[in-house]
Amino acid sequence: MRQIPNLFRGGDARKAVQTYEMFLARLAVLGRHQRIVEVCRKIRRFAAASGDKTVGAFTDFAEKQAPNRLQNWTTLWRALRAYEAAFYGRRLDLKKRRWKGKGFEILFYYGPRLYFRREYRFGCKLFEKALSDAASQRKNGSIPFGMFINPRPLPPVPIR
Repeated sequence: MRQIPNLFRGGDARKAVQTYEMFLARLAVLGRHQRIVEVCRKIRRFAAASGDKTVGAFTDFAEKQAPNRLQNWTTLWRALRAYEAAFYGRRLDLKKRRWKGKGFEILFYYGPRLYFRREYRFGCKLFEKALSDAASQRKNGSIPFGMFINPRPLPPVPIR
């Protein structure tokens, strides 16, 4: 792997972030998804060495998209768990019964990734727990199906 320069060393973190974002976008255009994963990890290391770990948080989206394109579900799972540790300050205990407001993440991030990793039973349990938690938080105990679709109605299509 070719080395990338540590732009955080210069002192202007905003300019470093802009330059790195342009570099990541260029790699995405070129389809160099494995390289994106490597570069994102390196950028976060540079950010942590500069004293501010949060400056490297912009790489999370790119690092999650790249393995998705490669269909490398193990790398995607690692990126998701690293993001969760950075975002929540700790790793979530996915086998816990309640997540207190984290049901959305369980439904839309963890569940599908578990299916891609062929962990069907655990993914199914997570879906069921997240749905039951959502239902228990509602007054009448039901989940409106509208929460899974766009609430704005589509404009009528003229028939010719």
